[in-house]
Amino acid sequence: MNIPIRMKRYGVPILLGAILIGATVVSSPMKPRDDIFLEKRFERKSREFIIKGEYLLFLPGGYSDSSKPFPLILFLHGASSKKMGYNRLKTKGPAPFIETRPDFPFILISPSCPLGGGWSVGFLGALLDEVTEKYRVDQDRIYVTGISMGGFGTWRLALAFPHRFAAIAPVAGAVDLRRVCDLKNLPVWIMHGAIDEQIPPHVSEQAFETLRACGGDVNFTLFKDSPHDCSDKAYGRPDLYEWFLTHRRQSHRRGTP
Repeated sequence: MNIPIRMKRYGVPILLGAILIGATVVSSPMKPRDDIFLEKRFERKSREFIIKGEYLLFLPGGYSDSSKPFPLILFLHGASSKKMGYNRLKTKGPAPFIETRPDFPFILISPSCPLGGGWSVGFLGALLDEVTEKYRVDQDRIYVTGISMGGFGTWRLALAFPHRFAAIAPVAGAVDLRRVCDLKNLPVWIMHGAIDEQIPPHVSEQAFETLRACGGDVNFTLFKDSPHDCSDKAYGRPDLYEWFLTHRRQSHRRGTP
């Protein structure tokens, strides 16, 4: 297991049991298992536009045999995965971890970012509407995470729709420090590579310190000797998923999704 050089915690207990039980870290992309990932497209009408997109879908074991809702993770990839298609999505974020964990308890949605820019909150809001209507999603257990461009997108999406989420985990991204305290009631786990030369790790530490100062429920992990792409270390750790499951959307944040 990769042990971070530094881990700061505020407001959330360290989940030692989750760290010690069967931890598996994926150190290189695995051959995708096409039988567990579904390639999907969607199209929705907004007030003025038609929003179209593609996403990779994983449904947990027992989904087809049960009527219960399941927690959902929305994963946002980085800029290097644009134009790479579905197979690229199967090698990034939580997908490689799922390859080793057939009992993964979440619905996973990994969209492909539309060309022409970064993650749009309009696009992601439409995608969330689509998947929460189409699949049995527990509306009180929706989590967002992403790396690099996806880390920026995670922050941006949470600021736009804080009432929709139970917790977020931005990796190697950045946020407007003037607005970050708007998320003080949302559990946040920030991660970053210690030797990131693209987005300096101090931007994540500043977000952590700012959120902590305003009473936020926030964690910060800095990965030793990790560059900008610290996807394997961030998403290969079982305690991230255990941490997600400890959080439900708070009643005072609930609104009309």
